[in-house]
Amino acid sequence: PNTDLQIVYLKASKEILESRYKERGSDQSEQFLRGRETKYNNLLSNFELMPYFTEFSNSNLEEQDKIIQYLTKLF
Repeated sequence: PNTDLQIVYLKASKEILESRYKERGSDQSEQFLRGRETKYNNLLSNFELMPYFTEFSNSNLEEQDKIIQYLTKLF
C-alpha cells in the first residue's frame, strides 16, 4: 500500500523551550538536549525527506491553533 508521508516539525525559540522544560520539571541534561537538536537538524537537512516536512512555529496559542487546524485537515 502507498503511504502519504507527512512530517510536522514544531519549532520554538531556545528561550521558550527552556521555559517549557522548567515548567514541566524536566531533568534532561544539556548534553541530551544538544543531541536532540543535532538529530532534528540532520533530519531537516536530509534532501530525501525535505519534501515531506511542514514546519510550524509553536510559540504561542495562536500558532498552536494553526497547527491544530492543519493537523485536523490531515486526519
